Amino acid sequence: MKFLLLLNVALSFQSHIRLQRGSGVLLRSAEWWSDGVNFECTECGKCCKVKGDVILNENEAVSVSQSLGIDIETFRDVYTTETSAENWVRLKSSEDGEKGCVFLDKSDGKTCLIYEHRPTQCRTYPWWPRLLESKESWDDHSVVSDEIQGSGLRRWNPVSGGCEGISCLAPKVERNVIYENFEEFQAYMRRLPEDFSSKKSKGDEIYIRKVEKWIKEIVIGLNLCPFAAAALDTERVRFKISTAITLEEAFEDFLVEADLIKSTTEFEVPTTLLIFTNSFSDFEEFYAFSRFLEDTIDKNKNLVDEVMVACFHPNHTFQGLEKNDPVHFEKRSPYPVVNLLRAPVVDKYVEDGKTCRIAEANEEKLRAEGFQSVERKL
Repeated sequence: MKFLLLLNVALSFQSHIRLQRGSGVLLRSAEWWSDGVNFECTECGKCCKVKGDVILNENEAVSVSQSLGIDIETFRDVYTTETSAENWVRLKSSEDGEKGCVFLDKSDGKTCLIYEHRPTQCRTYPWWPRLLESKESWDDHSVVSDEIQGSGLRRWNPVSGGCEGISCLAPKVERNVIYENFEEFQAYMRRLPEDFSSKKSKGDEIYIRKVEKWIKEIVIGLNLCPFAAAALDTERVRFKISTAITLEEAFEDFLVEADLIKSTTEFEVPTTLLIFTNSFSDFEEFYAFSRFLEDTIDKNKNLVDEVMVACFHPNHTFQGLEKNDPVHFEKRSPYPVVNLLRAPVVDKYVEDGKTCRIAEANEEKLRAEGFQSVERKL
């Protein structure tokens, strides 16, 4: 009864969302900003003075260097502090830390010296998800101009930031403009290299290590999956921790990862393991969710030819088998895991006959290994 209720909730949820082409962003049918919002840039330059990092992808870095009339190597040496393996760069702050970005004109403290070539991070401000999350978060980012006198007014500071252009007196910006920028920023963030994104917590590393151990010792060690070894050997497998608590949050995390599979090559991301650490402790709930994902993929023309899922759970149970039958471990994992696979890759394995008799072969291997032996490996 419990898993049927969850499935009904999932199907109801599905009817109220839509996946935009080329995006992993989940939009509700009635965003609070669907009628537009009041905003106009005042050219105060304060968004360029907030303490924090400005990151450029490789193409943006080349564009800025060309606009300055210097080669990319000189640009990196003079204006950046770090370069990722994918050639993304982190800009320096100005020599005077109080003045923010290295490209903020020191003569007036307002003008961007590379405005026509400014990176996505700057160009899409203030249409960032954390600011558009709610009307409250948007209003909280509004600050008054320095010229306005009075006490008790929210003013800009270099730590919490704020924007003078967010004002009920400003002209309205239409939803399509907001969404285009919102979507562009999301796509940019999904491409952000791992070494430039937030560092994984110690807890995240523990979860990932346990999942890696499961893959190496059971999935690959017992040869339960014909293409797992090849993918893992590349060391490009994506391990993504989901801290989702609600069904909606879990589905959003799945959509983001599905879009990443679609927007990258097999060489960049051969497969993704989405690990749920705060949800789906109940197997029946997770089973209903996995069926919902499969149904969603089948019905979505943007996903059906690109993504497949294989779902695993610590308490996965095949109907009709004894409680201590080791065959249950074919679908058991340390935590609830959704493995996002590239459909064309799987299809090729099927065409080549590499998936024949997988179920029968896995039963033989697991039973030969024995329940307790496999349980210890997990």
